[in-house]
Amino acid sequence: MKTHIKKGDLVMVMTGEDGPHGPKAGRRGRVTQIIAEKGRVVVEGVNMVIKHRRGGRRSNPQQMQTGRLEMAGPIGISNVMLVCPRCDRPTRIAVRIGEGQARSRACKRCGEVVDEA
Repeated sequence: MKTHIKKGDLVMVMTGEDGPHGPKAGRRGRVTQIIAEKGRVVVEGVNMVIKHRRGGRRSNPQQMQTGRLEMAGPIGISNVMLVCPRCDRPTRIAVRIGEGQARSRACKRCGEVVDEA
């Protein structure tokens, strides 16, 4: 599945509890993980869920931390919009083809190139 968002992008949540009309209005954060097969993204500080982890063998370093862990849960990729680094507003993405057939992502509002796609 093709996505308009990449890992490390600054995005704004547009719908849901963290959206502009929810109790945590218009949350912004960096994308930490993309689950393209399911059409979901994980954004730091958004959709925080509590995971209960039980102690076990100490061979795995990730299992060292036990108890109630707060972590970011995935949200739908259609519920987030990229924030333009120049105009600092959520925007749709335009794909521009430059010299040598190089594709790049650009802001639809100001026309600034976000990065090379």
